[in-house]
Amino acid sequence: MTVIFQPSHHKYKGKGLLRLLMLLMASLVLHACSMIKPSSQDIDQVFSSLTAQDLVLARSAVQQALEGSLRGQESRWSNTDTGHNGSVIPEKTFLTRDGRVCRTFRHQVIVDTNSASYQDLACRSPRGRWLLLSKSEHG
Repeated sequence: MTVIFQPSHHKYKGKGLLRLLMLLMASLVLHACSMIKPSSQDIDQVFSSLTAQDLVLARSAVQQALEGSLRGQESRWSNTDTGHNGSVIPEKTFLTRDGRVCRTFRHQVIVDTNSASYQDLACRSPRGRWLLLSKSEHG
């Protein structure tokens, strides 16, 4: 059964549609607020708490995810000594004008009760390593 929205034909005819539009706008605003990225201070605070071993595990997970994981496939890392952990999810893969293979990815890091998530870009070097690009190189 198909239901088609038809406005009522009484004196308050436009109020239902207006109320519906206001509800839609409010939900869009709330959705946008949920997408606000953490500040660089939040990310710095989480990353400054990582140990040398955490960083080795995180870098290894990034390399493995970018090299061997499909788009959207999560790769996890965890340091049993510190309890710190994270995940890497490759997103988009593309070729640059100069022929380099690049991928965008999301990395979430959890330290104690704090977490930080960021999106970054890496390109494969001629030697096969994935190198993060500086912000000036990718915007």
